Amino acid sequence: MFGKVLTPAEVAAVPTSSEPWIEPTEIQPVPTVEQMETWMPDLDPTKKRFRWEQNVQTGERKAIELTLEEYRHRHVAKIKSRNEYVLRKVEEVRKAKRQAILEKLIDAEEAKIV
Repeated sequence: MFGKVLTPAEVAAVPTSSEPWIEPTEIQPVPTVEQMETWMPDLDPTKKRFRWEQNVQTGERKAIELTLEEYRHRHVAKIKSRNEYVLRKVEEVRKAKRQAILEKLIDAEEAKIV
């Protein structure tokens, strides 16, 4: 079922940009190992994920669907990546607020001196 070589028609059925990226705003819980043992990817043919393999001697290029283990690893990695993005954005906002406060304090001190 997973890990098979896809035909050009199956590769063409997978849209290149299926959905617009929606910026995550909250941290999602990372699934446990036990939860991932029963997790299955969406079986919709338009949701297939694959990797390209190329034979350097013959130049033949094959699209191979991800194995179930690769799907699961990719799912967890995507959640972790989005969580890191949310944390990074929160930190950037915090630093921007602190910088704005610092600028106000410096402006106020400079106004006292003049």
